[in-house]
Amino acid sequence: MKYPADFIAAVKEAFPDWTELHKALEAGGEIVGRFLLDSSYWTPDPQEVADMIDQGRVSEVRAEAQEHITADKLHDWWLQLMEHKDAC
Repeated sequence: MKYPADFIAAVKEAFPDWTELHKALEAGGEIVGRFLLDSSYWTPDPQEVADMIDQGRVSEVRAEAQEHITADKLHDWWLQLMEHKDAC
């Protein structure tokens, strides 16, 4: 499948250093969905989160969570693309 340019740009912006993902995007590989799904999972260690909050590192916790939220949204977008891939 040929991914739309805006999808490719959004994924590359979210994961600028992930060359394997970039190659899969350019090749139109469906493995892109698996990469995004795996990146969306987050099971933080509650003690680590509590310690970070106690240390005033709330912005770090938020940034980490945001990475996974972004991956989840990109995976949802990928699912929509797969539903309509014959039209692309």
